[in-house]
Amino acid sequence: MERELELEVRIYMSRGRWFAVYLHRQTVRIRYGPMTNRTNIYDGLEDVVRAAIFLSEDQAELAVEPYGIHRVNQRFTNLTHLRLLSSDPLFSSEESHTYAQTSLEAVVRIRQQYCNERNNSLLLWDQRLATWFITSFNRFDTLIVHYQKQC
Repeated sequence: MERELELEVRIYMSRGRWFAVYLHRQTVRIRYGPMTNRTNIYDGLEDVVRAAIFLSEDQAELAVEPYGIHRVNQRFTNLTHLRLLSSDPLFSSEESHTYAQTSLEAVVRIRQQYCNERNNSLLLWDQRLATWFITSFNRFDTLIVHYQKQC
């Protein structure tokens, strides 16, 4: 399966050197160990992780600066390749539900976790983080409509 990655970059020159600034954060789904919790998930990654959305007792989605993904991958198990797919651990099927029903419930739960975090004070002054949240909400809303049509 091919994935297309689209990054919006602003390039500028300062003091004779060119710089590139990524305008969007990337979403990285991680699995963390029992020693990690809501307060220490940022330890050592404060400069690259801008927000953490806790989805289950051992999974979270992080808003990560594109240049810091390697550091996040060194510390946590990366589950991004499973994110919002049929093999996503959060989409595990219950016996009495169809795949569409289970998926719909999972996406609604994930969106609710994002709603719980939208009062993050960083959103007031960090436009790129606000854009990341808006993009995520739009993606979830599209998936919810898609799964509702299948139910």
